[in-house]
Amino acid sequence: MAESAFDFIVIGAGSAGSVLAARLSEDPQTRVLLLEAGGPNTSVLVRMPAGVGTLIKQKSKHNWGFWSEPEPHMDNRRMWHPRGRGLGGSSAINGMVYVRGHARDYDQWRQMGLEGWSWADVLPYFRKAEDNCDGADAFHG
Repeated sequence: MAESAFDFIVIGAGSAGSVLAARLSEDPQTRVLLLEAGGPNTSVLVRMPAGVGTLIKQKSKHNWGFWSEPEPHMDNRRMWHPRGRGLGGSSAINGMVYVRGHARDYDQWRQMGLEGWSWADVLPYFRKAEDNCDGADAFHG
């Protein structure tokens, strides 16, 4: 039974789950199991930004296709909530949009008392999360 024991089990290989599992597994002594209900998301619709229109409009093997409960402040209408299913989670079906924000915003948060949130504090984490096709530089990983 020891061979199938894990130190951590991460449920969902979306953006957060994948990063968490990767960080935890940096320690060679740590055994991590990452579980994902969807597949590898190798479809051309997932790999090209223009596929977002098809991916988010209906439930599919790439989209859980959730609906909200009736919303009382919307005349009890239900809202469609496309949610990614597969490696990358909802990030895989969002048209590949990635925005990190403006440096001044982070610096302002730090000035407001949020230690560890200045631009200089968060930039190394952005760089670590990236694999820029143009190569790394001072601002991109």
